[in-house]
This record gives sequence, C-alpha cells and structure tokens, in this order.
Amino acid sequence: MKQLIEPFSEILPKALNDLHVEAQFHQKAHGCGAYSFTDGAGLFALCQVAKPKRILELGCGYGYTCVSMAWGLPDVHIDTIDADIEHVKLACENIEKLEMAKQIKVHCGYFDDVIEKLNKNYDLVFFDGYEPSLALLKKLTKKLNDNGLLVCANVALASRENQKNIREMLDRKPLSISEVSLEKGATLVSIKHIS
Repeated sequence: MKQLIEPFSEILPKALNDLHVEAQFHQKAHGCGAYSFTDGAGLFALCQVAKPKRILELGCGYGYTCVSMAWGLPDVHIDTIDADIEHVKLACENIEKLEMAKQIKVHCGYFDDVIEKLNKNYDLVFFDGYEPSLALLKKLTKKLNDNGLLVCANVALASRENQKNIREMLDRKPLSISEVSLEKGATLVSIKHIS
C-alpha cells in the first residue's frame, strides 16, 4: 500500500488546500486547540487507495479532514464527532459549502458518549482528538471491520510511557502497525486483521 500512496502525497485538490488554510487561520484567530491536521494530502491519498465505505472520525474541528477523506469517494459515509459546538457549526457549514452533507454526518458530543450510540462498524477510524487514551483506542478497535484501518494522530502528545503503551497497543493482535504513516511518522496507521 505504501508504494500506492506515495504518488498521491503532493496532490490535493484546490478546495481542500483552501479549506486547510482557512482552518489554520481559524485556529490562530480563535486560539483554540483545533490544530489543522498537517498531512491532509496523505490522508486523502490513503482514502483514495483504501476506498473505505464507512469512516468514523474523532475530532472534526473545522471539517478539513472529513472532507479530505470523503473527496472523490461518492459512496463513502462518514460519522465525525466533536464536542465543541462552534467547531461543529463551522464543520457543518464547510461540509455544506462543498456539497458533502449527504456523505458526512457531524455529531456534537463527547467521543465516548457518541460512540456508544453508533451501532455500526467502520472500514477506517481516524482519531484526531487530543491525546489518545488506551481505553478509547480499544473501543475504536472494536468498531473496526476486519482489514479496517485505525489511523491515530497526536500520539506525541502523550507522555513517553503512554506513547510506548499506545504504540504497543496499536501493534498488538488483532492490530498491526502498517508501514504507511502520516505526518512524517507522527500519525500511525494500524490494520485490523481478520479475527
């Protein structure tokens, strides 16, 4: 899969580049923790190659990453979660502006609370909240279909010990860390193997 992703790495449609710039401007102006994911091209490429039908995103922020994952995949459905009401509103506006509202459903609430209400499994789960917890990553693993991808950002925000524990968890059966990574290795991609 790594060889398939590399040719896409610098390709990102203009509308997505523009949204990324807007997201960065919002973060600076708002002074919030909604930092824009820095490897939208890699995330876009990963989805173009994997072609997931169902995606769960934790941390929609400005809507940039969910739109990047859905772009060019008309059959994909994304459930994205954020607890910040302002970010939910902005994400909904951006999703609507780019005519992707039929593909992307934004849920307002805390990750654990919303996940409990989603009675679905996913081909790709993207964690882009603050520091990932082991308990939440275990829940997300259960939400993955066989051969699904668990994409985990912000591992570096954890303590050194927790980083080690997170990496071990993402590389423990039924998961294994893929050779594909995003954000120059800062975001890990694990594959859930057939149980």
